[in-house]
Amino acid sequence: LLQEDMFPLMLSPSDISKGKVYSLLNSDFIEKIAHRVTAVEAAPWINRPFIADKLKLFVTLSNLQGFSYDLLFKDGAMGKSRYLIKRHADYACFVMSNSSQPVTYENDGWVPVSFKSDDGTEMVRQAAIATGAFPVGLRSQQVSRSKKQIVDLLWSRWGNYEYVPEDDPYQSLNVDGGLCNNEPFERVHELLQMELKDIAKEEMSEKSAEAKEIDRFRTTMLMIDPFPVGEEHDLDEEALKQQRDAETNQDMMSVAGKTFAAMLGQLQVKPADVVDAFNTKDGSHFLIAPKRTVRYKNKKGQVVEEDKNGSDAIACGAMGGFSGFLHKEFRIHDFFLGRANCENFLRNHFTVPVSNGNGMQIKHEVLKQGYAQLSEEKKQMFTGKNGQGQRAIQIIPIFDKKKDKYYMPTFASGHDWPSRRKEEIFRFKKPVQNRVEKIVMNLSDLNFLDKSLLWAGNKIFLRRKLSGVAMDFIDNSIRAHHLYRD
Repeated sequence: LLQEDMFPLMLSPSDISKGKVYSLLNSDFIEKIAHRVTAVEAAPWINRPFIADKLKLFVTLSNLQGFSYDLLFKDGAMGKSRYLIKRHADYACFVMSNSSQPVTYENDGWVPVSFKSDDGTEMVRQAAIATGAFPVGLRSQQVSRSKKQIVDLLWSRWGNYEYVPEDDPYQSLNVDGGLCNNEPFERVHELLQMELKDIAKEEMSEKSAEAKEIDRFRTTMLMIDPFPVGEEHDLDEEALKQQRDAETNQDMMSVAGKTFAAMLGQLQVKPADVVDAFNTKDGSHFLIAPKRTVRYKNKKGQVVEEDKNGSDAIACGAMGGFSGFLHKEFRIHDFFLGRANCENFLRNHFTVPVSNGNGMQIKHEVLKQGYAQLSEEKKQMFTGKNGQGQRAIQIIPIFDKKKDKYYMPTFASGHDWPSRRKEEIFRFKKPVQNRVEKIVMNLSDLNFLDKSLLWAGNKIFLRRKLSGVAMDFIDNSIRAHHLYRD
């Protein structure tokens, strides 16, 4: 990012002005990173033949204005009454050039992007910031699109209903796309089906189970997800009791939080995808997720090793995924862990089953042709046991020999799991207090006397109380994630 630890930038009150508070954390750094990442390259063009000439890229947005659709119910008021519904799931769609030649707009809502000519890069910047704008925590983002791009995009429609913006360009205020659609499986599958124009219609059908079978699939979706499961730390009996009590707590604020979580969970449920996920013969989707062994001291002071998965396996997984901002070492660890997990996935899981009858029998026609020129001995280099214990051959051949242990750097902690001393974390206590004070004072619109009383209360009580809650959350999360060093 911009420096080793990002919290000094995120806690700076420089983004707060009189009566204006945009987010709990200062998000100015995100704009700088977005400009750096999407800067147009002056270097000679490098052709990468493994990338499509017209690569489609889209991000999900949670559009706070929403798209309005009139369902045109017949009524007794001569059409004056309307039944409007709003949809807030939105998409920013791009088609990227993999050559020095620009992509032509095809009147389909997919915006051409070139990092040689700067075409479309400003919209890419806006959309990238918007799709990660964690609600309230990070600042919301406007995305500007032409009216035609909205109308042309099929995904802007709802069934037979079309949304036509009044303004041109159309500007929407957006927060994290995951609020409405965190894993847009159905959209990816739809795009993959569109690529299969030369395959029989029955294979293209979304309802055709045969087209997805592990021995026949022609397209597949690869999901890279650092948070496939929630944090599942070991809890003692007292902690379990507290957790159960919290789950059944009926006070107003507790119910409000649970209601929001339930709404978010329901928005993201896709029953058809859940059914497919339990079909072990389905080759239409694969998942890469974090996994590693973490070494730490337990409550008795004993050094233990424990297998961790999902957010528990990554150093950036604490604090709801925000701990990566605490120090660069956490981010470096997760990069190398991701690389190791990816190799393991390609070697052992991104595979199709084979049988060892009279020679190695590969049923999948594409892979059968791909490995046809190899001897039986050489085919063995690319085979192993998959997750179901079946003998399987790699879809993408891995030529390196399998290592006994994947490479991980040695960090300041002295081993391959990064950690920080408690005083390094608690040095943020004063900046947290200062930002809390600024937020409280600028959220209120009071007269001089009321503001003076608020200022005094803020100095004496509020600042300390709210910053204490924030630091307790950080402290507990870092401790539960074994990121503290003795």
